[in-house]
Amino acid sequence: MEKLITHNDLDSMSYSILTRLVFINDVDIVYVNVTESVDKKINELHELNKHNQYKRIYVTDFSCDECFFWYECCNIK
Repeated sequence: MEKLITHNDLDSMSYSILTRLVFINDVDIVYVNVTESVDKKINELHELNKHNQYKRIYVTDFSCDECFFWYECCNIK
């Protein structure tokens, strides 16, 4: 299964539509608003050890501050 973490604005909807078309039902999509932190969402996956259930995690329409640190350290694929 794939995971998509994206912003909840109009341009991000195109990412979710394309992701659903490519991966059909094998995708979990999370919409994050401006007041939430995408780093927090990604780190929650890591802390709960849920990142391993996904083949890939895509982050679109956001920039990350800390998340790529544990991505590299944990060798998440």
